[in-house]
Amino acid sequence: MTYVSQTGNTKKAAEAIFDEIQGDKDIKELSELNSLDGYDLCFVGFPIIAFGPNPTVKEFLEKSAAGKKLAMFVTHGAHEDQEDLPPWLEKYREAAVGADIIAFFN
Repeated sequence: MTYVSQTGNTKKAAEAIFDEIQGDKDIKELSELNSLDGYDLCFVGFPIIAFGPNPTVKEFLEKSAAGKKLAMFVTHGAHEDQEDLPPWLEKYREAAVGADIIAFFN
């Protein structure tokens, strides 16, 4: 599991998910991870920043997600009915080009 957290909310979500995962597992901030190699399933979590992924997150996903099985989670303060939310979330899926996204939640 890897994540980026600005205010601590994404970190809390990542830790809660991590605690429920059975078996061998690791949790690392994105800054501690060079790639997703060696992992069968990767949970990746990020906050919405400026209406989508920040450049570091976008670059990491574009470089590392292809061919990987991902469960993605995105944190935000937007209301679930906010009209702009789906396009913002879609930017994360687009950045994870070539990944097998088995779950996506926010």
